[in-house]
Parts: sequence; C-alpha cells; structure tokens
Amino acid sequence: MNKEAINNQETNYSGKNKFIRNGIFNKRLISILAFIICSLVFLLIVLKIIAKYKPVYVPKGDTVIDYSNIEEVVKYHELIFIGKVNKKVRTKPYDGTGTNIPYTEYEIETITFLKGEGSQIETLNFYGGYNRLKFLEVYVDNRELPIVGQYYIFIVNRVSIETTNKRLKPGDITVSVSQQMIKLNNYNPSLPFSKQNVEIINIINQYLYYIDDKIIY
Repeated sequence: MNKEAINNQETNYSGKNKFIRNGIFNKRLISILAFIICSLVFLLIVLKIIAKYKPVYVPKGDTVIDYSNIEEVVKYHELIFIGKVNKKVRTKPYDGTGTNIPYTEYEIETITFLKGEGSQIETLNFYGGYNRLKFLEVYVDNRELPIVGQYYIFIVNRVSIETTNKRLKPGDITVSVSQQMIKLNNYNPSLPFSKQNVEIINIINQYLYYIDDKIIY
C-alpha cells in the first residue's frame, strides 16, 4: 500500500471517528435538552397546583373607615347597588403605579341602585388576582375573587379623574376590602325586594335604613 493510500485511509478513519463523536455529542445534547424541558414542564405543573391551593396573602394597611359601622359605610361611599358579575375581563399586573398587587377587571350588570346613580354596565377593578407566575395574590381581608354569575351588594366609590394609577380609569369602581362586596345567595332578579329570602332582606335593610332613614319592608 502506497503512502497516499495510507493517508487516505487514516483520513477516512479520522472522519468516521469524528462523525461518531459528533453523533454521541448530539445524542447527549438532545438528552440534556429533553431533561431540561421535562423539568420545566413539571415545575410549571407544580407551580400551577401550588398557585391554585396556596394563594399569596398580601398585608394591607388600616382602612379609612370602620366597616362594622353601617352608618359610616353608607356616608363614605358614593354608590351602593345590587349587581351581578357578568364576566371577568382581564387581569392587570402591577406596573409600578397604585398598590403592589394585581388588579382583576370585571363587567358588572347593575340591577338596582340603593344609593347614587350609574350605568347598566359598570367596570369593577378588584384589588387582587393572578400574577405573572399564576399565583393568586389577594389582601388578607379580601380573599375571595368575585364569582361570575353571582349577585352582590356593591359598596363602592368611583375612581377620581385625578388618579395617577395607570391601571384604573376615571369613573370605574373599585373593591379592596371584602365588606365592599356582600354576596346575596339565591337572589332572584325577577322578584321585588320584599319577596327575596329573609337573609337578603335583612342585608339590604341595614343599608336602606341609613340611606332613606327608614326600612321599606
């Protein structure tokens, strides 16, 4: 065998070894990437499970008023009305303005205004919601998100035209404490107040007493 043939054989052998080495390296790389992807998927699943069952409770400062004092509550708030949560519109992550917590926007269908006036459809911003990691962040004293399809008494103020909070629009309404949103279980919108169940009548009456200075039932 001449020298040129030997060199060609060595070159071919070297090329085959390089190909084999590259193939092994590629297989290892694919295995590593597959492991990383599987780990990330598993981690996301775990985070979603934790987020579902382990909300993040955010401390909140003292409220401006005493919500156990109904008279004070009625005087302080611009609007008191019965409404239905039509749908969740979107979640607004913290953007550096307002309070450091996600806001969740809902469409509210108004049924009856007990105090103040408004539109048939109002935009509610609830202080709390799912953050970018899909963890539920809510205030300690406001743990339950509005339930779509549920009726509530809403006790709220409108967002001021002077607001610097970029996540809120002037004229929208906000809820930051649980006492601003009282659930009316089994409320029937086709019935007058006097025909609702006793629990609902009692809830509504305690606010009407200070709005009209009389009980109408």
